[in-house]
Amino acid sequence: MRSSIMSVKYHTHTVADVRAWLYEGAKNGLSEHVISKVRANAIIHNPFVEDDMVVVISATDGDRVVGYTAMFPDYLVRPDVKLTCPTTLYADPDYADEFIGYNVTKLLHDTAHGRLVIGSDIAKEAAVIDKLLGLKVEKINRRRYVLNRSIKIRTIRQLGSKIIEPYRRYVQKKQIKRMICDISDYVQVEYTNFIDADAYRFIVDHSKNDLFLRTQEMLNWILRYPFCVKCASNVNLTNQNYFASQLIGYETQIVKVYENKELIGLYMLLYQGNAVSVKMIYTSDKYANEVYNVLLRDAMHTQPDFLYSQYVSLNKYIDSCSIYLKYYNESFIFTHPKELNYQSDLQLQGIDGDMFV
Repeated sequence: MRSSIMSVKYHTHTVADVRAWLYEGAKNGLSEHVISKVRANAIIHNPFVEDDMVVVISATDGDRVVGYTAMFPDYLVRPDVKLTCPTTLYADPDYADEFIGYNVTKLLHDTAHGRLVIGSDIAKEAAVIDKLLGLKVEKINRRRYVLNRSIKIRTIRQLGSKIIEPYRRYVQKKQIKRMICDISDYVQVEYTNFIDADAYRFIVDHSKNDLFLRTQEMLNWILRYPFCVKCASNVNLTNQNYFASQLIGYETQIVKVYENKELIGLYMLLYQGNAVSVKMIYTSDKYANEVYNVLLRDAMHTQPDFLYSQYVSLNKYIDSCSIYLKYYNESFIFTHPKELNYQSDLQLQGIDGDMFV
């Protein structure tokens, strides 16, 4: 039975608290009901954390966890600002009248100590809270390409689609083969798990159209400490946090593309279940199509059903290749304080904020 509002208590947990829980088994109110161990371990290894920094906030009613949120710090090279990036927000629906989501988020803002708070690819409910707290709400376009599907016939229109589907698949297969054949014999790729000095210089040199430029340390933290791990099966898994950390088919991939030993492109893909997402891409206009061909070849290697991309130039190229069966224009929500100037003509990378998960 739900207790009264007066029994809901709020708790802040520092980096030191999280470390003690993970590594020493400390009974300090933290558990996987509040944050997954994988995500918690990643956060305390963030390059900008300090032991006394609040990184997790929870709400409890007795022994029951009724809400929580977490964050990690970031430092941007461009613009030159310090950030707080929220990651996860949960409020027990039984406590809908008690504004737990608002309260834990407000506490996160209060403990940011001058860092600007941004939210990336957040739920509509979280965006409402951010707006109440003074943040601006932006909608960013993202394309979902359908690469594989099974059409269920419920209408005459669907019947028509089913009839011409073999032709669509024929064209798709032909275009994919043509795209792969267009990759130059002089192209070489390097699969890696970190950003070295040459790669970071390439990112800096080709980031003039990006909204943000992160540090090399931050990019390598993202790659070394993902918030999720790949599992072979979801059978017999331990109880997971609402924001699960053990996922089938979860894998990130960083690829450097060379032509005649010259670095011409760099991208990051996230494979998750039946979908692949483009999380980062840098290239010059001269070599863009070459890099896109290699990226798409990699993206389709696992035969996913969907490909997600928020990159206008890449999307135009995919449209011209006709390698998809259908696409949908979607959007995601990005929130930011007014002091952080948002320019809609600049590119938000797919790893900005906590979108890398």
